Amino acid sequence: MPSQPQQDLSQTPDTSIAVPLSGNADTTSTDTNQTSNTPATKKRKTTSEVWLHFDKDGKEDLKAVCKYCKSPLSGKSGSGTQHLWRHLERCKTYQSSNRSSKQSLLVVSKGSKEMTSWQFSEQKSRALLSKMVAAHGYPFRLVEHKYFKLFVASLHPHFKLRSRFTVKEDCMALFQSMKTDLLKEIIQANWLALTTDLWSSRDSNGYMVITAHFIDASWNLIKHVISFKELPSPHTGSAIADRLVQSLVEWKSISKCAFMTVDNASSNNSAITRFKMIVSDQTQTGLEAGGMFFHVRCAAHIINLIVKDGLSVILEAVQKLRRSVKYIKISQARCQLFKASMKRANISLNFLPSKDVATRWNSTYLMIQSGLPFKIAFENLASMDTNYHDCPSPEEWLQLSTMKDFLGIFYKSTVDLSASKYPTSHLIFKTMKNIERHLLLGQTSSSKHIASIVEPMLSKFYKYWSDMKVFAAIALVFDPRSKLSYVEFKLRERAEDQEVATCEIENIRKALYSWYMEYVKAAEDATIKPSVVSKKATNNEIVCLDEDEDSILFKEHLAKTKGLGSSAPTVELDLYLKEHNTKVPPTVHFEILEWWKVNSLQFPTLSQLAQTILMIPATSVASESAFSASDRVLNDFRTSLNPDTLEALICTQDWLNDSDQVDEVDQPEESI
Repeated sequence: MPSQPQQDLSQTPDTSIAVPLSGNADTTSTDTNQTSNTPATKKRKTTSEVWLHFDKDGKEDLKAVCKYCKSPLSGKSGSGTQHLWRHLERCKTYQSSNRSSKQSLLVVSKGSKEMTSWQFSEQKSRALLSKMVAAHGYPFRLVEHKYFKLFVASLHPHFKLRSRFTVKEDCMALFQSMKTDLLKEIIQANWLALTTDLWSSRDSNGYMVITAHFIDASWNLIKHVISFKELPSPHTGSAIADRLVQSLVEWKSISKCAFMTVDNASSNNSAITRFKMIVSDQTQTGLEAGGMFFHVRCAAHIINLIVKDGLSVILEAVQKLRRSVKYIKISQARCQLFKASMKRANISLNFLPSKDVATRWNSTYLMIQSGLPFKIAFENLASMDTNYHDCPSPEEWLQLSTMKDFLGIFYKSTVDLSASKYPTSHLIFKTMKNIERHLLLGQTSSSKHIASIVEPMLSKFYKYWSDMKVFAAIALVFDPRSKLSYVEFKLRERAEDQEVATCEIENIRKALYSWYMEYVKAAEDATIKPSVVSKKATNNEIVCLDEDEDSILFKEHLAKTKGLGSSAPTVELDLYLKEHNTKVPPTVHFEILEWWKVNSLQFPTLSQLAQTILMIPATSVASESAFSASDRVLNDFRTSLNPDTLEALICTQDWLNDSDQVDEVDQPEESI
C-alpha cells in the first residue's frame, strides 16, 4: 500500500483501493465534480475507502479503531475522514506492514510438506486480472464494484486495483501480445482450414467470425478464432469473400488457406467460389489449395436439414410440448402448480423439462428427451389448471417417444462431428453411412410414425451425401484402422448394383492418388532442407545424411521388403494401403495424430497429406463454440464496445480458454 497521499478513484485511474491517502477520498461517488464543500442536497455514500483500515466500535459514540495499532479515533460522520487518513500516514504498525509487503513469505505448497518462498508481485496480479476479465467476459466496470474492491483488498491490501480504463488498456495489450505469438505459430503452419459463421447483436448488427484450424509441427490440432468483425448488410457472397480476404491478409496467411467448412447457404456458395479464385492466385507452392475439395460441406448442417424434414411430420406434437414447457416456466405460480402435479404423479425428479430453441433441432431433441418423463405430470396439470390447453394427446405422446428414440443417432452424430479437440474429418464417412443404414432400416419399421418420416429424410440425405462422399471416403483412408478396405466394404455392403459400387470405389482411388501425386511433385520441386547434423567438416570425411535423403533410403528399403517398386512415385501410398490395418482394442482410445507422428518417417510425403486432411473440421460449429452454447447473439456489454475492443475480447477469450476448454454438450435438464 502506498504511503503517499493519492486522489479519489473517480479522478485518478490507477489509484490503489487499499490506501487512497487523501481527504477527498471519503466517497465512492463517480461524480468527478463533487467536492467536500458541496451542499448536502443529496444523501452521499458513506463508504470511504479509509474504512478498509478501521473497525467501527460503538453506536452513539462511534469509534474508528485502527486495524494495525488498535488506536481508537472518532468515527462520527461529522468528523469526516481527514484525521483517519492522517493517522494512517503516522501509524508505525501500518508503515511496517507496508514495507513488509515486499518481503518473501514462507508457504506450504499444496500436496506437499515442503516450505517454499512466495513474494507478492503487483505485475503478475495485474496481468491475471486482465486475463480474468477477458477469459470470462466480465465488464470492465467490475473493478469499480464495491464488494469486488473489498474482496480484493481482503486478499492483499497492497494490490493497486486499477480503473476500468486501465483494465481495458491491459486487455488490449494482452490481445496484441497473444496475437503476435499466434501469428508466428500460423506462419509456421503449412496449411489452414477455416470455418466461418455470422453473428448478430441485440441491435441487429451483423458480425462475421472466422476460425483457423491447423496441425502444428508436433502434430497437435490447433483451433483459434482469428477474426470477429462487423459485417454490414446485405450479407452477400461478395461481402463475405472480401471480409475473408481482409482477415487473412491481416494474418499474412492468404496463401495458406486450403479448405473452408461452411454450411450450404447460397451466399456461402458464391463466397467460396470468389474466395477460392483469390486464394489460388496467391498460392506460391505447386499445390492447388484444397483442389476440388476446397469447399467442405458442414456435416452438422446437413444432419440438421435431414432431421428437420422428419420433425416437420410431427410438428403439432412438438409445438404442443414446446408451449407446455413455456407455460410451466412463465411464472412462479405455474411452476409450483406443476410441481404439485409432479407430486401427485409420484415424480420425484429434481429437474424440469428444458426449453428448446425452435431453430436448433438438437435443443428440440433435448426438450423431447427431458419432457417425456413428465407425461403424467402434464396430464395432471391439464385437469388441475383450466387455463392450460396444450397437453399432447396420447397419440402425440407416442409420436414424441418414437421420435426421441429414432433421433438419438442424429444427436450423437452431431456431437461427435462438432468436436474441436480432436480430428473429425475422418469420422464423416462412417457417421453418414451409419445414418444411411438407420434410415433404410426405418423404411421397414413397424411404427407408422417412423415409416412416415423416413422417405423425406432419405431424399434429403442423398441430395447432400452425393456431394461429399468422395472427400469423406478419402479422409477415412487416413485412419490406419480403416484405410481404403473399409470404404470398399461399406460401399459394397448394401449396393444393389455391384458394378456401380466398383465404379465409385475406382473414382475414390483415382482422386486419392491424384491428390497424393500433387504432394509428391511439390516435394520433388521443394528446396532440399538443411540436415540435422552439419554437412562435411573440413577435416572429416564423414558425410551426414540429409533428412530428406535418409527418408528416401528408408522408403526404398521398406518398398523392397514389401515387394513394391521403389522407383514408383506412389510407393508410399502403395505401401500404406498394402500394410495391414492397425488393430486397436475397443477399450483403448486411439490417437490418430499420434499414429501419424510416429509413422511420419516411414511415410514422409503421405504424412504431409494426412496432416492436411486431418486438420479439416467436419462442421463449422467450432466458430460458435467460443462464445455460446445456446445462440449467436452478443450480450449488451459486448454490443456497447467499439469494434476493435470487441474483436480483441472475443479473440482473447477464445485463446485463453482454448487450452482448458472441453467440448461441451447441451445439458437436457434444468434444475428446479
